[in-house]
Amino acid sequence: MRVLLAIARTGAVFPVPFPDNGEPGPATTRATEPRLQTAYARVEPARQSDVHQATTTLLIANINFEDQNDVLRTLAEQYAAQDSTARRAITAAVAVAVTTISPKFDPNSDAQARVWLLGLRILNDRHYFARAR
Repeated sequence: MRVLLAIARTGAVFPVPFPDNGEPGPATTRATEPRLQTAYARVEPARQSDVHQATTTLLIANINFEDQNDVLRTLAEQYAAQDSTARRAITAAVAVAVTTISPKFDPNSDAQARVWLLGLRILNDRHYFARAR
């Protein structure tokens, strides 16, 4: 769940602050464990295995949860490097993160997650998330 919360916190502010969608406070305050659990409970059982696969992939990639730039770069790199099954899994994980921030979204839909991931991939291809030296 730590991976999903890191994605939610990052997506709450990048590339722009997530809209409030009628909820009080900044979107970052909505990236909480209880909200994540609520979002995850809405995920169809067959898709839950995709979410687990993605979190494992990101953990193996040594994602740094505390570094927003690393979260963005790791997501972009993994999304670009993986096969369609792994991309589907990463998309499913991001969809849960989006729903954590705003329950108006469906964690079983790829639409919002795919747009964000494709944007990250383009930015990463242009070295926007260059590693610190």
